[in-house]
Amino acid sequence: MLGGADTAAEQLAEFLAARGRQVTVVTKRTEPGVPTDEVRNGVRVVRVAPRGPRTAMGKWLALPAITLELMRRRHPADAVVCVDFRGLGLGALLARAFTGRPVILQAQTDGVLSFAAVRRTFARVGLGGMAGTVVRLLQILYNRGDAYPCISRSIEAETLAARVPPERIHYSPNPVDTREFTPALPGQQAELRARLGIGAETRVAIVVGRLSREKGQLEALRAWKLAGLEQALLLLVGPDMPEDPWDTGPEAREFVRREHLESSVMFTGGVSRAEVPDYLRMADLSIQPSHFEAFGTAAIEAMAAGLPVIASDVGGLKDFVEPGVNGARVPPRDPQALSVEIARVMRDDTLRARLSDGARRTAERFDTEQVLGQFERLIDRLARR
Repeated sequence: MLGGADTAAEQLAEFLAARGRQVTVVTKRTEPGVPTDEVRNGVRVVRVAPRGPRTAMGKWLALPAITLELMRRRHPADAVVCVDFRGLGLGALLARAFTGRPVILQAQTDGVLSFAAVRRTFARVGLGGMAGTVVRLLQILYNRGDAYPCISRSIEAETLAARVPPERIHYSPNPVDTREFTPALPGQQAELRARLGIGAETRVAIVVGRLSREKGQLEALRAWKLAGLEQALLLLVGPDMPEDPWDTGPEAREFVRREHLESSVMFTGGVSRAEVPDYLRMADLSIQPSHFEAFGTAAIEAMAAGLPVIASDVGGLKDFVEPGVNGARVPPRDPQALSVEIARVMRDDTLRARLSDGARRTAERFDTEQVLGQFERLIDRLARR
């Protein structure tokens, strides 16, 4: 299951390729068995050294190779787009000094241009007094991008606060393919549920996301127990995160066992992206209990499938989860508040149907053609300039 930044980069690359553009993705090589240069879905993918898993440090280690690759490709490239530009954005800006090609920087998390992580790191090692100087230097470098598409209003405000000129800032949320993510057709939901042995009359709530602490599945499980629903199932769709310090898979399964919730909670494990729409069509309600969320791609995909969304009142989720229109928002890390909303929506068929209609209408504002069409026009403007 791809993360939000990976999905956003893949969607943009494939959208542009389908429009007849020549697209090359330059990325770090993470696995030994994958080729260093291949074409996938019309997109050329170049993987550079050093090989290793995705980590924050890994991006910095790959910075020299990516910079050189961008410089080597200076002739065919009209523009360079950096999705999730922490670290790698510096390589794109350095290469621009040789290529003259415009650089578009898109943050996929909050705190990139406020350098919150840099400040915390310096404070942790006892060098907090130096953090201000380092941050000012980084701001000078990162503020030299040609455009900053912002996936949320909070990132947009952060970018303005970092003194990026307003004319370079654009609200550009992550898209959803409303032709791929659609509500279940008559009879389809029961058919899909039968594959997992779920009864047609069972009310189903779904949480989509890796079993990682910040995604809030532990809070969802506690809320589910508090809600006390009958003939209802909580479907957790997403992989464990072995060897990751935030992995909550074992803890979540132990909670289910200890609280005797085996009959009302199901773990699917990791699924392919192509399978996600069908899992959403099995459900009646989507829950996104994240501790923080720059945008919330899983939530907008659920809305496109016609599901009301109960989400944490954080980050980009605040931009489109509208209480009473398409779902509800609750404080993060608050199982009690979450349980109240789950019970309210799951027990009221009329309310759920009204919120479902509102959810689908909301998702249509984020349709791929509209959102990425604007992104394409931004690239063209910068390339002509």
